[in-house]
Amino acid sequence: MTLERPPRFTFDRARLLSGFGGVYLANAIVAFLFSASAPVAIILTASRQGSLTEADIASWAVPSGDSRGSIQSWITSFVETSLND
Repeated sequence: MTLERPPRFTFDRARLLSGFGGVYLANAIVAFLFSASAPVAIILTASRQGSLTEADIASWAVPSGDSRGSIQSWITSFVETSLND
């Protein structure tokens, strides 16, 4: 079995940056927002179907918000105020 040497890697900043575009940025933003909001949506759906109290919901939603940052906290507060109205 003959092993071939891989081609030499050369770093080209212009070529690297040319791979980024508006579509990729939009996809990244959507993926980030989905990853921040999906766990909270699942928790709220399950809590509504299970008729859980606010304390029960908070015990699940707060730890998930700690690992996701301020965007998820904002989304959680927005959804909770929407459900209370």
